[in-house]
Amino acid sequence: MADGALLNRYWDDNDTPRPESWLDDVTTAKNNPNRPATEIYRDLRSAAASGWDFSSRWMDNPQQLGTIRTTSIVPVDLNSLMFHMEKAIARGQ
Repeated sequence: MADGALLNRYWDDNDTPRPESWLDDVTTAKNNPNRPATEIYRDLRSAAASGWDFSSRWMDNPQQLGTIRTTSIVPVDLNSLMFHMEKAIARGQ
């Protein structure tokens, strides 16, 4: 942010299909040629890692998995939890 504050989001460093859902991920990417496959793969991985998996909270259109945008969202619940943890660490707890 402009003032130097940091916000958290779900992210995965890999932009490949998930090993456990390879065919599903490849199919989802093929069915959505308007987005780079690597972008879809990263968003799918990030959603799975979030624990919210494929909740409608990550999608532009909940009926189409290819509209997933996990890495573009800054979830308030994640940031609230992270802030609480950061304060506890700062207090030495």
